[in-house]
Amino acid sequence: MHDYLLQPGDSLRLSMPGISGQTWDATIDMTGNIRFPFLDQHKAAGITLAELNTKMEVAATGLEVQVFDGAQKSTAVLSGDEIYLQVLRYRPVTVIGDISQPGTVDFVPGMTVRALLGQAGGAQIAELAGLRAPADSTVRLQSALQTQKWMQAQVLRSKILLEAPLDGVSVGKSEAEQLRGYLGDVEGKALVSEIEIALRERQYERVDLNERINLTKNRVESLERAYENYQQASISEEDRLQRALEMGDKGLVTADRVNEARNSALAASTRLLTVDSDVYEAKAELQRLQEELARVDDSFFSGVLDDKRRFSQQLSEVTAQVDSLRLLLADGGSQGQTPVTRTEILVHRGIGDQEVSTQMRPGDLVYPGDVVEVILRIPDSN
Repeated sequence: MHDYLLQPGDSLRLSMPGISGQTWDATIDMTGNIRFPFLDQHKAAGITLAELNTKMEVAATGLEVQVFDGAQKSTAVLSGDEIYLQVLRYRPVTVIGDISQPGTVDFVPGMTVRALLGQAGGAQIAELAGLRAPADSTVRLQSALQTQKWMQAQVLRSKILLEAPLDGVSVGKSEAEQLRGYLGDVEGKALVSEIEIALRERQYERVDLNERINLTKNRVESLERAYENYQQASISEEDRLQRALEMGDKGLVTADRVNEARNSALAASTRLLTVDSDVYEAKAELQRLQEELARVDDSFFSGVLDDKRRFSQQLSEVTAQVDSLRLLLADGGSQGQTPVTRTEILVHRGIGDQEVSTQMRPGDLVYPGDVVEVILRIPDSN
């Protein structure tokens, strides 16, 4: 796994033992980015863990950060040598098709197809062999076809949500027609409404946060201007106090005038410190709101992406069932005898923006995010 290229869904752990015993976990989002405290956001998909570690080392060098050691807060200056990344959890491997226990299996480096299928219960030979009666197969085929259409609609729903612009709140005409084609007019319209409600809710949340961000930005700017003014006033009062002290030493002003100048300088200094604290708090609130906006987007896309993966897996599974049932019906049930089967194993692997499907052998290695499909073939008796 040394040359493994990170992808969306991989979870990483950041540690900085030189300044803190705390660790931070994050998952690469669907855009290929990962965000850690202090280090902001970085492109992670398509590069190795070592390359990402190097990028973060460069970004971290010289940064001043606030860290907590128990209840004590302190400031530390980062160096690249203090950044350590490790893979917390790889994307799971998905097993679909004619398998006893289809679903996801946690990936471990060195996993082979044989080990993967063993965890998934092995090929579902017994169930397929029991389908000898064409009538039974016909009923099950019709049911599987209906399920297939429903799954296709759910995959399309996820695609629409993932590709919708951030300010989009409606489903396109062609996508709406596709959904109605899968589900019929009533259920199709209901799903369109569900999608548009989800888009509007996301937009309302984003608009609210953006408005709060803009208000806080204005507050930060106003406080920074006030700080500059109070800073000048404080300097002026300090100068006035120094002049009063010098004149007092010469007996040119009374002690009351010196005390008045001292009190004015103290009041100006106090106002300056108060505004400085207000600026710090406003900037912290602005950062919190910006991080919350990023979390809203990440949470939305992460949830939809999880749905898409789940429904895509289920769609592949039911499609394999449809193909098997059609093959069985075409064979005529083998005249009531158990059909002879052979097992074909395919891996569907994302490479760049494309998915490549290849045949696998039991001893071949699988990789994070692979979708392994088991197909039981019934050879043509002719």
